[in-house]
Amino acid sequence: MHRLLSLAVIAAFGLCGCSESSGPTGPAVVAAVSVTPAQPVVVVGSTVQLTAVARDAGGTALQGRTVTWSSSNDAVATVSDSGIVRGVSVGSATITATCEGVSAGVAAAVQYPAPAVGSLAQSWAWTGTQGFSVVVRGSAFQPTSVVLFGGQDRPTQYVDGQTLHADLSAADLATEGSTLVSVRTPAPGGGLSGQVTFRILRRPPGRIAFTRGGDVWKMMGDGTGATNLTNSAGARDANPVWSPDGSRIAFDTDRDGDRELYVMNADGSGVVRLTQRAGADSAAVWSPDGQRLAFSCVTGGNPDVCVVGADGSGLSNLTASAGDDCAPMWSPDGARIAFNSSRDGNYEIYVMASDGSGPTNVSRSPAREHFPQWSPDGTRIIFYSNRAGNWDVFVVSPDGSGVTNLSDSPLDDHASLWSPSGSRIAFMSERTGTAQIFVMGSDGSGQLRLTGNVGESYMAAWAPDSHWIAIVSTRDGNEEIYVVRSDGSATVRLTNDAAADELGWRGLAWTGTTGATGR
Repeated sequence: MHRLLSLAVIAAFGLCGCSESSGPTGPAVVAAVSVTPAQPVVVVGSTVQLTAVARDAGGTALQGRTVTWSSSNDAVATVSDSGIVRGVSVGSATITATCEGVSAGVAAAVQYPAPAVGSLAQSWAWTGTQGFSVVVRGSAFQPTSVVLFGGQDRPTQYVDGQTLHADLSAADLATEGSTLVSVRTPAPGGGLSGQVTFRILRRPPGRIAFTRGGDVWKMMGDGTGATNLTNSAGARDANPVWSPDGSRIAFDTDRDGDRELYVMNADGSGVVRLTQRAGADSAAVWSPDGQRLAFSCVTGGNPDVCVVGADGSGLSNLTASAGDDCAPMWSPDGARIAFNSSRDGNYEIYVMASDGSGPTNVSRSPAREHFPQWSPDGTRIIFYSNRAGNWDVFVVSPDGSGVTNLSDSPLDDHASLWSPSGSRIAFMSERTGTAQIFVMGSDGSGQLRLTGNVGESYMAAWAPDSHWIAIVSTRDGNEEIYVVRSDGSATVRLTNDAAADELGWRGLAWTGTTGATGR
């Protein structure tokens, strides 16, 4: 009996063991879901990757389980099927991961991105400008972003995510100098952008005479007040030159058939014809006292240097040589005239008394020399010459001594002009491959390029204060007038017209005096 019971127990235990070891095992149940990062932060327009892990009751990660994602507010943040959260607008949205009916959520904070400033539509303004708005270009701008000018908030208008406008006061632009511009976007997120420089420039003084479409125009040194003075339909008026007191402008024109000299008041009134010769008269320069003009006159096909009174009286041919005589320039005291002449077989620099007596070759070279200009103190004359094999700027004393190569470049330098202060010389050079404007000290030192390689720049004229140089440049595709700081620190476009704008002859297109007949 006992044996039979033991066998029954053993059989029962055996059957139970076999049942436990051979029965099917079901998938582990998802007990929890974890999401990382637990406190995600995303900026508007950017994304962040979330990761969800399903776990069993013991905390073991379960592989191969399908997770679905959802956002509590798609207007703030959206989430993709793979858990990529994109910031839409500032705020908070709960991002939920669900696996087999078990969910977990995290609060995603959406913040403003940091603003970035790329450039200013105009990075300068004249001193004293009223009602100026600085246009800031960049990225990640928000309706709450503020422009800082010199570290101080300025009234800001949001245009779009790439453009802000900020109003500047007259006090902001009262003093010449440089100021830093940045953008701040307030929290959440946001922050302060990098900085760009805004320059406040002192207005160039005086007035500039120039030609456009065959007429003589004038404008202020800052480009304002452009006015057509001649309105000479069908004619070509050229080479405007201010009188020393700024009250009149001399120019040459073919309005009466032959090219002759005229003068007019600074407002365009009182036009007077000075010459009535058979040959062409052009490129006049005023005597320092404003009583006479020297000019290039063609007599019988031969260029000479002539003078005429500012009222048209006293016309006289000063040279009448067999060679070509041209490009006269008065000495600062009015006692002498420097000019070009080929009377000795090649073009040389000559100096003569203002009545034409005592012409003297001061360059004395077998090479070619052109376009003399007196220093403001009358002790030196600059010109350009190819005596070194290419064109360079030279200087010589009025007695012919001390000839010196100032620019000394392997490529051509020419069209040189003294600054009114006498301390510097502007010249045109092709040493960079295109015609550009350079400056140097009066001894040739410190040569500095003022204009870039885009287009060509030429026809310079100094401002009366020696701080600015007016140039003609094709950098924007058309001949326009610009002013350039003589230290190269700023360039400002003054004209913008379909017609070509050109400066007068030999750098005499800028006057610093007001004159008696208008601005």
